[in-house]
Amino acid sequence: MYPASLQVRVRQSWARAVRHAPSRWRSCSRGARVTIHARRREQAADVAAGVGADAGAWPPPARSWDLLVNCTPLGGAAARGETPLPGGPFDGRLVYDLTYGDSETPLVRDARTAGCLAVDGLPMLIAQAERQFEWWTGQKAPDGVMKAAAQKRSGRDRNSW
Repeated sequence: MYPASLQVRVRQSWARAVRHAPSRWRSCSRGARVTIHARRREQAADVAAGVGADAGAWPPPARSWDLLVNCTPLGGAAARGETPLPGGPFDGRLVYDLTYGDSETPLVRDARTAGCLAVDGLPMLIAQAERQFEWWTGQKAPDGVMKAAAQKRSGRDRNSW
């Protein structure tokens, strides 16, 4: 999946998120060094062992990641103004915050301010809706309908994500 000369260092910021799809995680992470981080190191170690990843201390150390994935509820609907990583470090390349809502999360904002490419979970929600529509109906969703629905519901400009 990745060229031999590229080392991708992935930091997963919540252990339970990968527990439910270990075989999928392993196939997607080929060529990458994946480390699972959680506030409780034993939880990270348990999940990491199940998916063939490393476990790391919280928070991820500076200069230790290329991709940081936030799977915590921080930044989600009940905690929109919170971040799992106040103050960083934001010295990797991409921050993927799986939360989504009507505005940018502090994690996405802080990462962008530090120069990282940052994406929230709305595009993933749209992709999931398209696949679910196809699964339930046997037909592809009409082009753009899920994205338009997400834009209308969230009130977000299409260019902001």
